[in-house]
Amino acid sequence: RSHYDTVLSRLLAAYGRVKYGDPLQSGTQCGPMHSRGGVDLFLAAIERIKAAGGKIECGGVEKSGPGHFVEPAIVTGLPHDHPLIHEETFAPILYVLPCDSLDEAIEWNNE
Repeated sequence: RSHYDTVLSRLLAAYGRVKYGDPLQSGTQCGPMHSRGGVDLFLAAIERIKAAGGKIECGGVEKSGPGHFVEPAIVTGLPHDHPLIHEETFAPILYVLPCDSLDEAIEWNNE
């Protein structure tokens, strides 16, 4: 927990520098979702996160322009055992959870 704020602020800064585009082009860090359906599933997951009390720290929206681009989301505010955290959305959603030790983080990851 002592490093939580530092880690979160560094993640937010890094997400702010993400370069979107054609994944076959050098320098692209985030390509499009596979289809309109993928975007819809991503947006639905974001709404379920909000309804469950999660906070979208950044991203979580569809980008304007051509293609099926979304802004990757950083989510806080959900407990480590919340079902949404364990649900595979095949979308760029990162849950940031405070923990007390590396052992605790590994335990949660292996649940």
